[in-house]
Amino acid sequence: VLNNSQGLSVRESVSIDALKQIGIDNRKIFATSDYAFLMNDISLKSSKAFDYKGFFVVTLRQHNFKELNGEQAYLDSMKELCLSIYNKYSIKPLIVPHVKGPNSFENDILITKKFEALLKQEEKEIFDFEYRHMHAIEFMRLYSEAKILIGTRFHSVIFALCSSVPSFAISYSGYKANIMKQFSMDEFMMDIEDINSHNFIDLQCKVFTLIEDNDKYRNKIKDKMIDVRREILEDPAFLSLIK
Repeated sequence: VLNNSQGLSVRESVSIDALKQIGIDNRKIFATSDYAFLMNDISLKSSKAFDYKGFFVVTLRQHNFKELNGEQAYLDSMKELCLSIYNKYSIKPLIVPHVKGPNSFENDILITKKFEALLKQEEKEIFDFEYRHMHAIEFMRLYSEAKILIGTRFHSVIFALCSSVPSFAISYSGYKANIMKQFSMDEFMMDIEDINSHNFIDLQCKVFTLIEDNDKYRNKIKDKMIDVRREILEDPAFLSLIK
């Protein structure tokens, strides 16, 4: 089936290697960026209204942690990070379940509810939670208003970057899909297994940098986005679809 396609456009080197290993014609394989970076070209009149002000976004996800207490360490660190941001910069954390299915493992509401249960009563006044179901454009519009985004969900980071919102990516697949590398911001990605008390200061310092040098990174993302989008639009596999 794949060898009968006009072209195969993939976003990671690990995917290219996998295709080659199963015998796909090399002439059909092209490396490019995630097509979600073209989201700004989509306009929908129907969209939910949001009235959040002075906030940053966090997306969480479930993961099969190697360490027994890995999930708890991840949630505790994210809570501490959110509180430290609020205490230092007076920016409120908005926790958004980005994916809600199709099965329980991919339902971010579950991990978000666990996170919410960790909050003390006085801490709950600091946090906002957006549990509504939304389409992709609504997510992007919401994220576009944030100061920064700290995203464990791959496409939450992409949606934020589409609006030049400085983002910190938490990878759940190692460094095979280093989305930040495309924007020369490799330092703003960390493996989910490393989100714990041992690495908290490093995580915190990097996130604080995105806040304090916000305009600098917004401009950097905006400049790099031109090349990222051009790479997609000039990709031979993509061009074969729009001829």
